[in-house]
Amino acid sequence: MFSTARAVISISLLSLPGAALAQAGPSEAQIIAGAPTSKINVGAKKLAGQMVATLRVGDDGLVKDLTVTENTAESAFEPQLTKVLQNTRFRPAIDANGQAVESTVDVKVELRPSTGALPKPVAAKPDPQLTEKEKVRIRKMKCSDFVWEWKILDDEAGAAAATEFMPRIAVTMYAAMRTEAGEYVDAKIWKASAKALKEAADRCDDSPTARFWDGVFKNVPDEAVPKSARLSPSNESLISTGVSSSFCTCTHCRSAGSPRPTRMVCRPSRASISTLSKVTSSRC
Repeated sequence: MFSTARAVISISLLSLPGAALAQAGPSEAQIIAGAPTSKINVGAKKLAGQMVATLRVGDDGLVKDLTVTENTAESAFEPQLTKVLQNTRFRPAIDANGQAVESTVDVKVELRPSTGALPKPVAAKPDPQLTEKEKVRIRKMKCSDFVWEWKILDDEAGAAAATEFMPRIAVTMYAAMRTEAGEYVDAKIWKASAKALKEAADRCDDSPTARFWDGVFKNVPDEAVPKSARLSPSNESLISTGVSSSFCTCTHCRSAGSPRPTRMVCRPSRASISTLSKVTSSRC
């Protein structure tokens, strides 16, 4: 009932006109998760197993051919899963010189009850350092790099472009930066992220040589989610245990190795900084 298929399938596709120059590399080809793929006809068949294949991806992000290396799904699914892999869309690989290039990628499609008739291809051998590498790449990007990549994602994934890997990591980096500054606004940032990314693309269109991360992107969500007033270090109070105030939200702090809280850090809740400055408190 189950089989392992080993085949090479060539796909004759028209290449897109001249691959664009992408200057922020190197980077492996990335699956565009929001791009539509082929449906499979489930019927009464059991949704279990997977197909794994090595795909040759062109510098236009289209699959040129593939070699199936494993198939543990029912044999009846084999041609359908092959079609899913053939229709996978990629942001093409980028070499160290910033050029979009052809590459090979190991991809798998898993069949599970949760996937239903629309199983999604994913990397068969994900790089554990991929997120950190992407953060470095995003910080290197010029606006022209972002626009080139954003247009690929927008063309293939449409409204889901903001959830693709590069933009998602950019928003994650920004949200982390705000959290590190003591502002817990993650939900607001993610709600505004799609609009912010589109606005960043528009601004980058006008300034292609500007730095994407420092020069444009960080400013856009700053405007969408304004920074809230916070106590300065000189006004921030450490209120000793047992003291409470309707103006403050206090958090117990624990020194490393200490079994008991040693202090409470209090930050503004419903009161303004000017009101909080009048609260009598003691510094630990």
